[in-house]
Amino acid sequence: MENIICAVVLFVISIIPFVISFRSFKERGFLFNNAYIYASKEDRERMNKKPYYRQTAIVFLIIGIFFALCGVALILDFVFLT
Repeated sequence: MENIICAVVLFVISIIPFVISFRSFKERGFLFNNAYIYASKEDRERMNKKPYYRQTAIVFLIIGIFFALCGVALILDFVFLT
């Protein structure tokens, strides 16, 4: 029973990176990238943000997949995934 509860928590946690990834693929929302965060205000205005959004989206997609796979591993009792 506790494995199912932990798996549900992992699935809920995996939704957050999936949403951030989706919004980053659409180039909307805050840009979670060090190049953007540490850039000055002038650099941010001149910066081509498209590759940074794509990189952020791919990273958060991988994080979401990781949490979802951990949830699946708990439900199916796969030891080699966890």
